[in-house]
Amino acid sequence: MLVVSFHAFPEAMPGGFIGVDIFLVISGFLITGIVARELDQQRFSLVAFYNRRSRRIFPALIVVLCATLVLGWLRMLPAAYAQLSADVFASAAFFSNIVIALWSFVLNVALIGSNPVTTFYLPFTRSCAPAVCPSRVVLPHLARQPA
Repeated sequence: MLVVSFHAFPEAMPGGFIGVDIFLVISGFLITGIVARELDQQRFSLVAFYNRRSRRIFPALIVVLCATLVLGWLRMLPAAYAQLSADVFASAAFFSNIVIALWSFVLNVALIGSNPVTTFYLPFTRSCAPAVCPSRVVLPHLARQPA
């Protein structure tokens, strides 16, 4: 509810995204406990783990994705809706992170060029705040320096 409140009233609920952090910590703790227990009992199966996970997550995922498609159909232009449809398919097939990573790579090469040094360091420069990770400020500047 913190996340929903944050998105609905950002000025009234600063820091509402902390709900996501709390959820991820609790979820990670519970999943790790289940995996550790099954490993101790020597009955852990990665296939069974993902099967249980899919059965639990997929019903809610389908509702959200269908609602997204309906709202997109009503509010988006055809080109944007085509992209949305592709994104929904990737989400339903559980490979949206792979699609995002591939598009990020393509966009990075298009924006920066095929320099392997900048391509290697770019994910690091995009993933952390300047105060925590000075490379976000320093590396892009260095990448623009003439050789």
